[in-house]
Amino acid sequence: FGLHFGWAIEGAIGSVYKIDASYLSPNVNMASRLEAATKQYGVPLLVSGDLHDRLSKKAKNVCREIDTVTVKGSIKPMRLFTVDVETDHLIAGKDHSTISLKMRHQRKKNVIKHNLNTPGYKAGALFYKDKDSINMRKFHDDHFDQIFSSGYKAY
Repeated sequence: FGLHFGWAIEGAIGSVYKIDASYLSPNVNMASRLEAATKQYGVPLLVSGDLHDRLSKKAKNVCREIDTVTVKGSIKPMRLFTVDVETDHLIAGKDHSTISLKMRHQRKKNVIKHNLNTPGYKAGALFYKDKDSINMRKFHDDHFDQIFSSGYKAY
């Protein structure tokens, strides 16, 4: 996934027979570029500095800065962050099927969407409490952070 922050315009594109929603913005294009760059960095998620700046302190604590780049068409350097997760550590449902896992995540997503409008709700806390979020971060430890940090500083 590529995550970026900024404005976008939603519009309907199509004909009398078929209509699709589309989002137009340089910010949508940036999110798409970030998603494509996940393959180059070998990470499942890239977060732009613009979005990272808007995260809570708790959410920032789970992000790791991996690069600063200047993208084509821009003169402003952009910091890139990732969240170290490994989806191989997700546990399927009781029947161990992928369908069961997808259904469980769809239910969770619907609950989060519903709760987002509740005053005081903190979606970021799920990263520390949700069993799947914890399982995806099992391989990541302080030793990795120390080694990566020293290599990044030397870079």
